[in-house]
Amino acid sequence: MVYKLDLSGQGLKELPTEISKFVNLYSLLFDDNKLTALPESLVGLKLINHLDVKNNQLTAFPESIRTMQGLTMISASYNKFKQIPEWFGELSKLVSLFMGDNELKSLPVSFGNLSKLHSAYLSDNQISEWPALIVNLSELKALKLVANRLRVLPENIGDLENIESFDINQNELTRIPDSFVKFTKLKKLYISFNKLTEFPEFVCEMTKLERVICY
Repeated sequence: MVYKLDLSGQGLKELPTEISKFVNLYSLLFDDNKLTALPESLVGLKLINHLDVKNNQLTAFPESIRTMQGLTMISASYNKFKQIPEWFGELSKLVSLFMGDNELKSLPVSFGNLSKLHSAYLSDNQISEWPALIVNLSELKALKLVANRLRVLPENIGDLENIESFDINQNELTRIPDSFVKFTKLKKLYISFNKLTEFPEFVCEMTKLERVICY
């Protein structure tokens, strides 16, 4: 019985349809290929908890991913994704999301439904707007949004009470909301290469901080 399928680095341009027969798979590794699309035939692989498709040429998630309700990790960095579908919020068990180096301009409203998400790595995209419901991600511990186009962070961002690492280097922020002081578990804060006019004084009140990088 096959539980893990690793087709990494094979130069594949498309996936063999026979994959759909391995209904007991837990892990799919398709990284470092030349894939431009994922097939709808993956729809029957409902036990998948780890999907790795990084470093391909993918532009969209097919509906077949929607049926993988057991997904806890998605690694899809270094592709050409332009958006995350609205149904993404249905992946209620997702813990880690890696989608850096894509072409994302926004996040869906449903992103705020990922209640078990611990880590979100979304650097090197084109995200300019912060989805309001992201503050519902009460379990989020690490958020990386380096090299995007964010100009403003919401005042209620401090509601992300479990954040330990927050990296928003290389954006267009002019100020950091005072509610950051509510990040009582924050250990690492990276706010360099923005358009800040002054250093946020409240940082001095954050007793758990171990590292602050601000150029």
